[in-house]
Amino acid sequence: MEDDHGLETLVICPKNLIEESHNLRNREGKRFRAIQEYVEENDSKCIMLSATPYNKTYLDLSNQLRLFVKEGKDLGIRPEQLLKELCETEFSRRHQCPVHSLAAFEKSFYADDWRDLMRLYLVRRTRSFVQQNYAATGPANGRKFLTFEDGTRSYFPAHQPKWS
Repeated sequence: MEDDHGLETLVICPKNLIEESHNLRNREGKRFRAIQEYVEENDSKCIMLSATPYNKTYLDLSNQLRLFVKEGKDLGIRPEQLLKELCETEFSRRHQCPVHSLAAFEKSFYADDWRDLMRLYLVRRTRSFVQQNYAATGPANGRKFLTFEDGTRSYFPAHQPKWS
């Protein structure tokens, strides 16, 4: 698929899905390595979609970032919460990696460090945000929907609590 700027788009996803990038959290897997090699060899730009960007640990996030961010790249930020616990000298002695790198963030278990890192790469859109900013309201039923390119409407499900 080619866009108006002469760029090609490659969509990689499991059949019938568009938002499962957290499936690439295992950097030791064949699928991860194949995609990482493709991204590197073709100087590709990446957009990854996931409703659950991490499943088990923050390392799930770093593994996805490793598809297009080199381990030692200077990110311009550091894991400040971890560095409050360890001084920079002690951090460097223990971990022997640059403090501004993805490898440094992988040493941190502090949510604030990961939030700071993800602000560089993550665009978060909740269901309510999408409904408020992108959806239209059906005049007949008052339900929110999105309109696809072919004109079809996709209504957001109405969540109704059931009492038993």
